[in-house]
Amino acid sequence: MTPTVRKLPTTMAMPKSAAAVVGGVAYLSGHVGVDRAGEVPEGFEAQARLAVANLEETLERAGATLASVARVLVVLTRQEHFAPLNALWEQVFPRPFPARTTIVAAGADPRYLIEVEAIAEVVADRSPAAAATPKEAADA
Repeated sequence: MTPTVRKLPTTMAMPKSAAAVVGGVAYLSGHVGVDRAGEVPEGFEAQARLAVANLEETLERAGATLASVARVLVVLTRQEHFAPLNALWEQVFPRPFPARTTIVAAGADPRYLIEVEAIAEVVADRSPAAAATPKEAADA
């Protein structure tokens, strides 16, 4: 049997995929607030917004959206960021909100104040075959 898992490469120098898509579901790895140049912004809100923007970019590559997210796991490095996280959630996620678990992990990488992973329903076909021209699809 041929595997039907589609793995999306990450832009980070880590041995992982940004997401794996199987059976109409996208499983996203943890996303942190780091930009393409590898810079980590100062402050929780800036990192949290960037982490969600990075998550949203991967969701789009997988054919999902913030609205199709079913479950989120958030890892914070500081308890005092819980209230600002809730305020941000109100701004970025459409209602009804996805299921969410939030944990505080003191042993996490101290550069990152937040990490967000998600499970989402795929709502648009972003497979290589779907993006191919009719000729490319016929040749595949």
